[in-house]
Amino acid sequence: MIKEKSFKDKINLNELAFDAAILIFSYVLEKTYSPVMESAPLGFPFVLLFILSTIYFLPVLIGSMYNVDFKDSPPFIKRCVSVTLFAVMFFAFFNLLYTIFSGIKFKGPYANFIMAAGVLFLIMGPIAGLMFTRKDAPRIKGASTQVFLFLFTIGMLPFFFVVMLGEEIFGNTGFFAGIFIVFGLLIGDVLFILILYLTYAWCKKFLIRKGVYDACVSILKIMTPFCVSFMLVFFNINGNRLIIGDKGVHDAGSILLVIFLFIVSGILPLRMMMMFTPPVRPLNILIDVIAVAYMVITIVRM
Repeated sequence: MIKEKSFKDKINLNELAFDAAILIFSYVLEKTYSPVMESAPLGFPFVLLFILSTIYFLPVLIGSMYNVDFKDSPPFIKRCVSVTLFAVMFFAFFNLLYTIFSGIKFKGPYANFIMAAGVLFLIMGPIAGLMFTRKDAPRIKGASTQVFLFLFTIGMLPFFFVVMLGEEIFGNTGFFAGIFIVFGLLIGDVLFILILYLTYAWCKKFLIRKGVYDACVSILKIMTPFCVSFMLVFFNINGNRLIIGDKGVHDAGSILLVIFLFIVSGILPLRMMMMFTPPVRPLNILIDVIAVAYMVITIVRM
């Protein structure tokens, strides 16, 4: 017990998870960036699916870090976390727009669906993220408001998908038939969201009954900064590849651009805010410096 307490005093596991993602995904993306960017699961370019998901999940996950990783932070740092929540979301959305309009040959109804889903996530992401920053968020019959908003947002995706691809799926049905189809889709979507909610409620009760619910919550709290770091590392490396390209990092201008991307992608500000949240642990700072240095070296080599 004394050893465990001593270890927790020396290192913050959530900060360690953040730095571990920087190290792991800097290495992985250096080796696999091109094939990953060229992949297209279900006909959708991977880069679009990834950026689309981050528009929603980044503000949600950063919001969930607010009362965990920044609960002891000064008010100024907490305000900076809220600003970062919005900044990274807009950075992701404009990254999506740039990729659709100039980076990838991807048009038609599938592109329309990506755009519609992006707007949905742009609205729902910060709402859910800000909900996570509140300790007094209302609950809806055994589920937090944040979880309910998440289930509602995910449940809306099939509706947007079918509406955007309606002509390809149903053909030219006419006005009145189209109204009935949309009405049927709405009913089906409500039922789908209800099924998602009931599945969540069943899983939660099952985990509580087995006595592992609290352990799962603890794991999720550690995985949250890991996932946030992974997304921000991807944005940073992808931004460098899009802007700098094959020219490489050789002169003062490209070095300043790398530093700028470290800031606007959110990875450096968020990590520094975690670093200076009390209690400050020198070992975590040392690991962070090593992780960021390795990521810089990776970007230069790519």
